[in-house]
Amino acid sequence: MKLATLLYGIIPLVFFSSCSSSQQLQNFVLQEQVPFEIVEYYYQDWPQHTRTSPAGIHVTIVLKENLNSIELKEVFFRDKQVALKPELRAPTVYVGKFPKQTDRILNADPVKEYGNKPPQFSKNGSFKLSSNDAIISYTERGKLLYYKLTDIEERGTRQAPRNPR
Repeated sequence: MKLATLLYGIIPLVFFSSCSSSQQLQNFVLQEQVPFEIVEYYYQDWPQHTRTSPAGIHVTIVLKENLNSIELKEVFFRDKQVALKPELRAPTVYVGKFPKQTDRILNADPVKEYGNKPPQFSKNGSFKLSSNDAIISYTERGKLLYYKLTDIEERGTRQAPRNPR
């Protein structure tokens, strides 16, 4: 009798959990091709120039032409995600800016640790990527789609802009 009760409890649990995981996988189907042409993509370290410009990694995607009905949304890279934003001076260049981890205050007094920001991880743990792969999300006709960028080129550290004197 106990075995029957146990089976009646476990079978629905397994059934419902498998349904939810299959729905999650369907939501993140990677596209084989994108309806726009990517000229190049790369990432580079970005040093801290000012207090408002924190150090981090910038993922850059250069498109052949402006997008009309398509909007690039986010880039997933090294277990984190950020918004992709077009550059003001070059609208075919999109950049995702991943800030480096900021210093944390560790102290025996928890009050002194107030203000520490929690680490930011990807909202989506479904993507298993190598360290030089990324996934971009974009909308086409209101539908959210995903595309994988493989073997992203690493470029040298970007230098701080110089002020002419």
